Amino acid sequence: MEDEESEGIELKGVEEISHFDVENGENHRIDERSSSCSSTASINDFNETFLNPDLSSESTHEKSHRNACFIAIIICISAILISIIIVLSIHFSSSNSSADSSTPPTPSLNPPIPSNQPPQLITDGSFIKWNSIHSIPHDINAFTQGFLYYAASNVFYESNGRRGLSNVRELDVETGSVLKERSINSNIFSEGMTYHLIDDALVQISWTSGRGFVYDRKSFDVKREWKYSGEGWGITTELPEGKRLFMSDGSSQIRILNATSEAFDELGRISVTLGGRDIARLNELEYINGEIWANVWLTNEIVRIDPESGNVNSRLDLTGLLKDEDRVPNHRPDVLNGIAFDANTNRIWLTGKLWPKIYLVEVKQ
Repeated sequence: MEDEESEGIELKGVEEISHFDVENGENHRIDERSSSCSSTASINDFNETFLNPDLSSESTHEKSHRNACFIAIIICISAILISIIIVLSIHFSSSNSSADSSTPPTPSLNPPIPSNQPPQLITDGSFIKWNSIHSIPHDINAFTQGFLYYAASNVFYESNGRRGLSNVRELDVETGSVLKERSINSNIFSEGMTYHLIDDALVQISWTSGRGFVYDRKSFDVKREWKYSGEGWGITTELPEGKRLFMSDGSSQIRILNATSEAFDELGRISVTLGGRDIARLNELEYINGEIWANVWLTNEIVRIDPESGNVNSRLDLTGLLKDEDRVPNHRPDVLNGIAFDANTNRIWLTGKLWPKIYLVEVKQ
C-alpha cells in the first residue's frame, strides 16, 4: 500500500509541475523525489499530445497526417533492415560455396576409419583378377596372424594372436583340423610366422614385446629367442636361398633381416609405395615368386611388392572372398589376414582372423 500511495503522490506532483510550467512559462527546480517519475510524465505528455483530442490544440487533420508519417517512417526503417539482412545472407552463402568449390579435399592414402566401412587404398595401380576354387574349414576362434604352407609334410603352420590365447599350430590341408599345438606365454601377443629354411625351424614374432621365437618345426620346442625394436606384425622368408627375412611393423616400411645370424641382424629397410605414396598398415607377409605379398590391415586388399624398390607392382581386392553362406550365425569374423603359398603347384591359400574358412585362390596373372 505504501508503494501505491507514493506512486500516486509522485504522479500528482509531476502533473502539477508540468501544468504550472506550461501555463506560466516559468522554470522551477524539480526535487529528487519528483525527478524519479520524469519518464512517467513524458509518457503522459505524449498521450495528451497525440492520443487525447480534447487536450491537443492541433486539428484532427494535422494529427492524422503526423501519425501517418510516423507509421511510414517505421515501415521504411523495417524494410531497410530486412533488405540488409537478405543481402548479407546471400553474400555469406555465396562466399562459402565459392570456398568449397575452389578448395578440393586433399586425397589421403590412409583416411580415417569409419565405424561401418574399412578404408580404401588410393585408386591408381592395377588390380589382378582372382577366383576362389576350393575351401576347407577353419577354426573360428583362431586369430590368424601368421600362415604358411609346408610342402614336404603337406601341412599348414599357423600363428594365432591375442594375449592368453596365442599359440602355434599345425593344420591338416585337407580338413583344416588341428594336428599339433603349442600355447604361448600369456603375456605374449603372437604375430607373424615364417619357415626358416637354414635351420628347418619356425620363426615367430610378437606384437609389442620385442621378442621373437625360433621353434623346432617337428616338436614345437623353443630353440632360442631373439630381440628387436618396435612392433612386430608380419614376417616371411626370401626363397629359394632363405638368407634374408622380411618383417613388417605396421608402418609402410619392411625390415630386411639377416637369416644367417642368430640375432637376425637388420640389414636395411624397404619403403613401400604405390603411385608415389606410402602404403601403411602392412600386416601378414608371404614371399611369392620374387615378390612380397602383404595384407593391408583393415582392408580387403593384398599388395604385391618389389623387394628391391619397394614399389607396389599390383594388388588384389578380395572383397567377397568370405561368402555369406560360409558365415557362422552369431559369430563376427575379423579382417582378412593370412597368405600361404604352395610353390610346387603355384597355389595360394587365404584366410582371416576368426574366419570359418580357408580358401584356395587362383590368381590370373
